[in-house]
Amino acid sequence: MTGSESRQFNFFCLPEEAGVLDKALERWRARTLLLPCREPQPRLAASVLSVDSECWLGVFLCPEELVSGVRFRLVEEQGYYVIDQIRSPVVEFARPFKDSTILRRSRLYVRCGYWEEDRWNDHPHQLLEFYDSLVAALRSTLLTKQRRLGGLLSAGAVEFERRGGVLSQV
Repeated sequence: MTGSESRQFNFFCLPEEAGVLDKALERWRARTLLLPCREPQPRLAASVLSVDSECWLGVFLCPEELVSGVRFRLVEEQGYYVIDQIRSPVVEFARPFKDSTILRRSRLYVRCGYWEEDRWNDHPHQLLEFYDSLVAALRSTLLTKQRRLGGLLSAGAVEFERRGGVLSQV
């Protein structure tokens, strides 16, 4: 391992279309983890679309069997905890965001492992299998073959763009 191995999958979909990931999560008995957290323990959501007044746009997805391996770090200045996304067995999901004119890209991102002192540590193989199954689910149920800005498009994103909407990477 090089210590920098990771995988990412970029795509464009409408926020309401992202719920197809929930079915893939059910198959894995996986959990959606929200940030920020008041305590160093996972804040669970019922769906990838779940939001509350404190929820950030990005969430983390984790097979239930790996949730106990999720690590946290305190952001003292703000008084909350965040997931240590380097050492935790999680898939980052940058959820889609849309306003009247812009649709922001979504992304699934996973680290295959991490360096600790002078030793490379692989994440459990189940994490990469989980990530691969999420990508496969998106490709088979949501995304078209059309690609823009390095990401595949859903039918909703194609229609949004056709009506004058702008696709954005940030």
